[in-house]
Amino acid sequence: MKQLLFLMFIPFVFFTACSDGDMPAINGMWQLKTIEDSARAVQSVDTVFYAFQRQSIFSYTVLYEHENQPATATQIYGYIDFPDSDHLHIRLDENYYNQASFVLWKDTGVVYNIIRLDAKHLTLSHNGTSYYFNKY
Repeated sequence: MKQLLFLMFIPFVFFTACSDGDMPAINGMWQLKTIEDSARAVQSVDTVFYAFQRQSIFSYTVLYEHENQPATATQIYGYIDFPDSDHLHIRLDENYYNQASFVLWKDTGVVYNIIRLDAKHLTLSHNGTSYYFNKY
């Protein structure tokens, strides 16, 4: 009986060893809710999503609705790294370099200051503008 319990326990150990528990709380999909510029003007947003996976992959998704047409989505991919615990560096994959302005960046990459990061909220800032996300 003990051998059977031990054999049942082995897959559990492997499963938990491969989990994302040791990854930062940033992993997952985040919905951009508001943007606040340096003059404190606030813009509501609800169709932009940032997704982070395995501490290295980034995707930007924006949803569009057009009159008399089905909703469409555009996705852009890239990579992330953390130069330190207070910063998030996102760079686009070279296949998406021509779409940097689409994600409102002036270059093919951006370094955000991480203002808040917990299980439900993410706040990033860059050049005086703050971006407020909720976990999706």
